[in-house]
Order: sequence, then structure tokens, then C-alpha cells
Amino acid sequence: MFDSLQSTIDSGALLIFYGTLCLGAGMWFVLSVLLGDTAEAVGDALDGMDGDLDGDGDGNVLSIRNLMLFCIGFGGAGASAVSLGAGLWVSVISGVGGGFLVAAAGVTIFRVLRRQEATTSYHSEMLVGSEGTVTLDVRPSGLPGEISAVDNRGAQVRLSASPAKGVTDTMSVGTVVMIKAIHGSSAVVAPFDE
Repeated sequence: MFDSLQSTIDSGALLIFYGTLCLGAGMWFVLSVLLGDTAEAVGDALDGMDGDLDGDGDGNVLSIRNLMLFCIGFGGAGASAVSLGAGLWVSVISGVGGGFLVAAAGVTIFRVLRRQEATTSYHSEMLVGSEGTVTLDVRPSGLPGEISAVDNRGAQVRLSASPAKGVTDTMSVGTVVMIKAIHGSSAVVAPFDE
């Protein structure tokens, strides 16, 4: 009878340990994602870790984020094993396996998300000096025309266009032009050969 009581206490203590670890790591993970830089400052205080709490690091496998994911998996799998009647070593092995699975899934998911981010920024001023093609006649006077150009990301950009100073001829559809300046969302253009 005493052995049964001791095993019930041990199971309860293990369940509390695993549950606390899982919930604590889960709350820390959620808070670190929500708070970002604030949580990163706390992480930087923990010397020896890379401070990658908000997930914007270079994919370092030994980041605090991945440690928290491991702890979530370890606690969850360990608590599950204990609740199914497993002993100490079986629950520890289950916890380690669950921790590695959750951490590996997290690393994979965050790497995929990282690849989906834009790596370059775009400003229309970056088009100055590049060539474009007239898509709506650009006349020396009257309403502005339109040009099409390719930006630094390889995307097609359409801008309203007006002629540069000194340009007196109409630039018709299909004319290749040089973008001399950008004012707001409008390009100042001249025929490419000028």
C-alpha cells in the first residue's frame, strides 16, 4: 500500500513538473513573440544565448525560441506519458522525443516563413537613371502620359510621366525613355538617346 501511495505522489509530482514546464515555456514563447524587442532584451541578459526571442534571427538552432519550443514539447510529451501510467525514465525519454519533434517543427516552420519575407525594399526613386517604355503618349503639354519600367525586384511598375525640360516632341507608345527624376508617383522622362 505504501508503494502505491509513493508511486501516486511521484506520478503527481512528475505531472506537475511536466505541466508547469510546458505551460511556462508556452507562455514565455507567446509573450516573446508578442513583445518582440522587450523580450529580446531580457534574453540578452541571459548570457550564452543568442537573444533570438522574436524569431528574426538567422535561423540559429540554439536560440531561446527553439529552447522554449523544446521545453513545450518535453513538458507536453512527458505529462502525456505520466498520465498514461509511464514511469520516470519512460516519461523522460518521451519528453526528449517530444521536445525534439516540436523544436524541429518550429525550426522548419520559421525557416519557411523567413524565406517568404521580402529581402529588398523598393522606393520609386530607385528608378532614376533606368529605362522605361511609354505606355500612354507623353506630350510636352497637357495631361501626363504613362510609362512602364522594371524595378529592382524585377516587378513591372507603371508611373505617370511628364517630359523633362527641353523635350518638345511627343513620346509615343513604345518609345524607350530614360527616367530623369521622380516626383511623388510621377516620372520625369526623356527619350533614351538624349
